[in-house]
Amino acid sequence: MITESQRSEAMDRFLANRNKANRDAVIALNMGMVYGVMGRFRLGHGTSYREDALQEGIIGLVKAVETFKPDSGIFSVWAWKKISAEVQAGLEREIRQSQCRTVTAKDRSGRGEGSAQARRVELPMGDEDTIPDMAPSPFENMSRNAARRKIREVLNTFTLTEREEAIIRDHIVDDMSLETLAPCFGVTKQAMHATKQALLRRIEKKMVTA
Repeated sequence: MITESQRSEAMDRFLANRNKANRDAVIALNMGMVYGVMGRFRLGHGTSYREDALQEGIIGLVKAVETFKPDSGIFSVWAWKKISAEVQAGLEREIRQSQCRTVTAKDRSGRGEGSAQARRVELPMGDEDTIPDMAPSPFENMSRNAARRKIREVLNTFTLTEREEAIIRDHIVDDMSLETLAPCFGVTKQAMHATKQALLRRIEKKMVTA
């Protein structure tokens, strides 16, 4: 059984020499606090977030050890706050994403689109009037059909982040609002808009040089 004396001695060694070995020793001796915080949030073994919460808690403990100073007070209190904050933030993020998945699934089912396509982003064939609202310069001398084919070719050369994929698939193609998508990624509508504009500039630049 780990004693308070062992924890205190390990922390003293770490404060005297903040190397990785001493840090890891403090973390190992205080892992019980991570499980204690998880118990506070009542994350049982059947909870899908439990594994993620454990990782979030460990991150909080690492931050607590690395930022602790002799004048920070009692380490256990300091660490409990840091761990709780990380687990809480992760839980809130999971709730937002869960709610967003529900909203977007309903939105797609209402449009008759079925389940979301995983990782594969394509502009569908069909209505050629649905073209991303980029600056007009690359398209002024092109037919809408030709522009659409060109965009599809360019997208196939890109490596997209999940946020960029969502913007193309859900916002541009399926006409889902950025306000609806933003909670999926834990960001604001403005952040999603900034990502969209940066992506469209990338596509435009690629089209001009292709």
